[in-house]
Amino acid sequence: MRNRGVGSEIFDAIEASARRRSVGALTLTVLTGNLAARRFYLRHRFAETGQAGAAHITMRKDIG
Repeated sequence: MRNRGVGSEIFDAIEASARRRSVGALTLTVLTGNLAARRFYLRHRFAETGQAGAAHITMRKDIG
């Protein structure tokens, strides 16, 4: 389903739901080697915030 906008629609819905609930930020972890996913999250204004173990990167998007 890549490049069809499905992931963007899902993230838009998650963000809208989080805003309605007054959530201040979204966080996630992604495999370090999953460059396509990392690029996707960066395009959606997530920032890499550190490591989560040896194989994952943590990311955060402030929405508050």
